Amino acid sequence: LRPGVSIKSVYEKALNFIKEKNSNLVDYLLSYFGYGVGLEFKESITLISAKTERNVEVNMCFNVMVGANNLQTGDRKSYAIMLADTVIVGDSTNEVVTLSVSKKYEDVSYSLSEGAQQPETNGNNTGRATTQQFQRNDAGRNLRQNANMMFQMQNEEQRSKHQKDLLRNKQDELEQRLQSGNFGKVAKINKGTNFESLIAYKSPNDLPKDIKKHQIYVDFKNLALILPFHGSSLVVHIATVKSVSKTEDGKSASLRINFNIPPGSDLVKMQQNLAFIREMTFKSANVSHLLETFKKIKDLQKKQKDHQQMSKDREEMVQQEDLTILKSRRPALQDLKIRPNISGKRSHGTLECHQNGFRYTTNKNEKVDIIFSNVKHAIYQPCEGEMIIVIHFHLKTPLMIGKKKTYDIQFYTEAGLQSEDLDFRRRGDYDEEEQEERERALRRKLNAEFEQFVKTSEELAKDQIIFDIPYRELGFFGSPNRASVFLVPTLSCLINITETPFFVLTLEEVEVAHFERVQFGLRNFDLCFVPKDYAKPVIRISAIPTEHLEQIKNWLDKIDILYSEGTVNLNWTNVLNTIKKDPSGFVEEGGWAFLQESDNEDQSQSEGLEEGDSAFTVSEEEIEEQITESEYSDEDDEVDEDESDFEGEEELDEEGMDWDEMEEMELQREEERMNEMERARGGPKSGSKPQQKTVVNRSNQRKKVVHPQTCLLYTSDAADDLLCVDLGGRRIIKKK
Repeated sequence: LRPGVSIKSVYEKALNFIKEKNSNLVDYLLSYFGYGVGLEFKESITLISAKTERNVEVNMCFNVMVGANNLQTGDRKSYAIMLADTVIVGDSTNEVVTLSVSKKYEDVSYSLSEGAQQPETNGNNTGRATTQQFQRNDAGRNLRQNANMMFQMQNEEQRSKHQKDLLRNKQDELEQRLQSGNFGKVAKINKGTNFESLIAYKSPNDLPKDIKKHQIYVDFKNLALILPFHGSSLVVHIATVKSVSKTEDGKSASLRINFNIPPGSDLVKMQQNLAFIREMTFKSANVSHLLETFKKIKDLQKKQKDHQQMSKDREEMVQQEDLTILKSRRPALQDLKIRPNISGKRSHGTLECHQNGFRYTTNKNEKVDIIFSNVKHAIYQPCEGEMIIVIHFHLKTPLMIGKKKTYDIQFYTEAGLQSEDLDFRRRGDYDEEEQEERERALRRKLNAEFEQFVKTSEELAKDQIIFDIPYRELGFFGSPNRASVFLVPTLSCLINITETPFFVLTLEEVEVAHFERVQFGLRNFDLCFVPKDYAKPVIRISAIPTEHLEQIKNWLDKIDILYSEGTVNLNWTNVLNTIKKDPSGFVEEGGWAFLQESDNEDQSQSEGLEEGDSAFTVSEEEIEEQITESEYSDEDDEVDEDESDFEGEEELDEEGMDWDEMEEMELQREEERMNEMERARGGPKSGSKPQQKTVVNRSNQRKKVVHPQTCLLYTSDAADDLLCVDLGGRRIIKKK
């Protein structure tokens, strides 16, 4: 293979070389000696055969191979052989890409099982031969299964040993925190509404001029209500209104307003010459006007809550230090979008890295600054398996984006080609392959640009910020919010930054992890993370598929997080409240060991069931109880015990009865029941003519006869308990 040489001549030289060495192999050779590798793995235009006129060019890649088929060994066994190498054509010498690959026979050879061939159908010999083949296959399969089971058992033993060490270390940590007085942080106490600061109008001159007598006035500007009260007006700030309710009584309607009153200590201070009103009720015959007033008060309450929340957010905001602009050339990424949106609409912008932080500038000149010291987690997610490439910042203190505070700010761009051919021309395979190649090239380009930006930013920040990269191979599906998302762990957190709302869990803040609803027969389970700050709520990830259980356990064990498991969901609010009330008692009783003890109790119960009868085996006594309970409750329809659906002489054999026989049996039973009911009523009256026996067609009789029977119902609970019932309503009884 040299540049300028025709591929046809390469084939002829190779064929002549084989003829000189062993002419007997020529009849068994393939029709070509390899092919070119390009957009497709096997390019037909560069096939090394006797018909290819194309010349070899520099940087062409060929899969050069020699293959022979239907060769015979000394004992008449057929075999095939193929030798191949990947070669890149150079100017002077060629590069053999597979030169470093092992060429040992055990590494490059394999054999097909003879059991895959169809055996001859020849009496008992065929059955014996097939049995031997199945035994050989089962033996190999059992060996692999036993090896996997041994590996899982060893892995579980190592995890169990490590978890015991983690439990002892956690107990020591709890004792140290209790002694130092740092056992759980105290949440901020909400002091409630400050009634002294609620001022709707500074003077009577500020009151609205259009107040009408005996009508409720809603002032949206000053967040106040002006209520009629004994012929005068009573001014009430909307923050003092606790709730509003309405009742319609046909011709009239009533409006009830409940007010907040100060707590006990504040009430004593403020009740000098003052009377606090708990509620007021207004009644009006003008129903439409009263309903409109009710709606206005509700809207004013919503406005006041939004205003109060914004004020609270501003108070919690921590002022960032000023961004130091880098005057020299700085790393930047252009044409990025931001989440959450700044002005309510998607806008493009540029993300730049400066001396002490990042600045994002939109095309409308809107700016967002993120200081290095305020970044808790910096995450770079490449576009591998995702449609977007992301740089995500999880902050220590929130920032105001638009009118809302947020702890998560994300900059992203689409990694796929959004344009699509909308004309009616039929696209071929070549066009689709070309588009896929363009998408792969775009992904490689975006990954390279973002990786360069991340690397330069880390160098510029001088260890103030380090970007985490998700491990997709350790990811699993779960529902931290309402929808199921793909959760991916990083070095320091568990994240989902592809879909909103974002989920970022800091692993250093996790005290323990607890698996819930882990039992045989369930398809999913829940995972709860208990934070070290007991004032914060427990983070629950629900509906995780069961196949991820061992993977998550291994991951938690490797990052030294203590975990436990149970069969039911715990009420974590009560658990944490109990711990906060008596932390010393919690530590003295073993701390989080109670979760491990509950797990051991569940295991011992399951082992106890396995030692005796199986948990899902039904005894004969239980079967008889089910039979007696399923009989008719009405005395008229009661059937004797000897007329059960399955009498001794009528038991179904192993082969079963066909539908006609079963139908005939049912008709006989029905006729016997009707006769018994007739005898119970006293038989036919004297003097009455005997009824003539009529012959009824089976199909008509099937439609006319209606016989109520109790039927077992198949429910989801039955599926979880793995109780086997027949959907046709028949009881399944094990035959002795």
